[in-house]
Amino acid sequence: MSTEILITEFVERVREQARSLEPEEIRRALASELRNVARAYARNPADWSAWANGVDVPGDAYEALVSGADRRDAGQFQTPASAADLMAAWLLQEPTELLLDPGVGAGRLLFRAVQRPESSPKRLLGLDVDPVSLEMARVNLLLRGITNCGLRQTNFLVGDLHERPDALICNPPYSRHHAIPATEKEAIHTGFEERLGLRLSRLAGLHVLFLVRALEIIEYGGRLAFITPAEWLDANYGRAVKRFVLDHAQVEALVIWEHDHLFFDGALTTAAITLLRAGAPSSGPTRVVRLPRRQLAVEEVIAAIAGENTRLRVDDVELSAEAKWSRPARRRTPRGTPLKDLARVRRGIATGCNRFFVVSEASRRKNRLNLSHVRPCIATPRLILGDELAVHALECLPDDVPRWVLDCRDPNAERVGPLGRYLRWGKETFGAHTGYLASRRDPWYALERREASPILFTYMNRQHPRFIRNRAGAIPLNTFLIVEPHDGVDADKLWWALNSAHVMRQLAGARRNYGGGLWKLEPRELGNLKVRL
Repeated sequence: MSTEILITEFVERVREQARSLEPEEIRRALASELRNVARAYARNPADWSAWANGVDVPGDAYEALVSGADRRDAGQFQTPASAADLMAAWLLQEPTELLLDPGVGAGRLLFRAVQRPESSPKRLLGLDVDPVSLEMARVNLLLRGITNCGLRQTNFLVGDLHERPDALICNPPYSRHHAIPATEKEAIHTGFEERLGLRLSRLAGLHVLFLVRALEIIEYGGRLAFITPAEWLDANYGRAVKRFVLDHAQVEALVIWEHDHLFFDGALTTAAITLLRAGAPSSGPTRVVRLPRRQLAVEEVIAAIAGENTRLRVDDVELSAEAKWSRPARRRTPRGTPLKDLARVRRGIATGCNRFFVVSEASRRKNRLNLSHVRPCIATPRLILGDELAVHALECLPDDVPRWVLDCRDPNAERVGPLGRYLRWGKETFGAHTGYLASRRDPWYALERREASPILFTYMNRQHPRFIRNRAGAIPLNTFLIVEPHDGVDADKLWWALNSAHVMRQLAGARRNYGGGLWKLEPRELGNLKVRL
């Protein structure tokens, strides 16, 4: 029976047992059905041999049952088997006493490691905060007859860990800091500060924090293999983490996939494998292996990491805390003046609830909003043809396309008139006053001011980036970055210079790449570009 049929049949069984398609109900039904599988296996193991033939039916079924959006906060994205095999092959080149997976999920990294032809670890340990994930891991290990593995429900970042593994394999939860509960975040960071004397930014995501904790608990000389988004340490907060890594480990290799390769199902991000040896501070170069989209034999990639003859592109690079590890290569420093010395770079307006704060002309008329209470805005680069935005371009937009943003700071505006009715409707319908941004404004509907937005940058791109001359005076939303020339800097000359080939070449090296060809730049990164006026 094919893998697809096995997964499809199991998915249907779970859906039949679930009382609704809500994620938590699906998860309960999945856990129940997994217990049924375990009982059936105990009665007749031979019936389940297809489930143990290299496939991960529970893990693949989970991704089919629960959408990427619903898995995102928990960072639950399965590791492709080819990557799991590569990580295990590198780790198990040396005898291993204890192999730890601190975010075990469905157990794929562990059971793929046991099935590798290299020497098998004497013991395995898997940790996870999610009981459903542990149920999947138990079934995967049970069906394969793996008995030397312990599974434990615990939070790797704050829980006590008495074991000292000599090898660690990890696909950490890819969760942004917003998804970490405040009390948990405080416990994590306080723990690092007390135990390591290490103060990290509260903006760091779980996947970054997992690396720090892994280096803290692993045995001296132990090996670590992490698979993460390629840009996981490129943000500003990543500098302290990279400095900690270089002080406590040798980054032996980085394996990086092409930037347009969508690697994790349901996550718009590219991938990299970081291979480290804990202990003495980093000395000597790191081997960087760049992989094409086509799948390669594990042995070929391992040979490239070892420095043996290979057809792959391999570079030896000196890593630093300041450099981007997603594109580790030596580059000539471009000439010119940093953009930050010529202009202020900042984000467009974040409203916190675009459905309410940004209105179309039809909606403005329907709600009888006075023109004095709105300002023209541009919501998305898709509405701009070319590199200039003129007044008539906004006026020609269809009536149902958002083109106005609320502009009112009167604390009494809610009480009377059409605007007051609209503000009260926004509270009742969208809870527009309860969001993170609105709760910090006074009054809650008083948006940030963006008086001058002469040049806009489309900082998230799938094709060519654009610096747009905003001749309409439109207020940009946070789908844009704003370039505001300093006094004495001509906006038109700067606009022309920014759209030059000289700047476009720099963008290709400074950007953060995501899956499907998507990439972006943050304000600080844009400000570091060199401009020739």
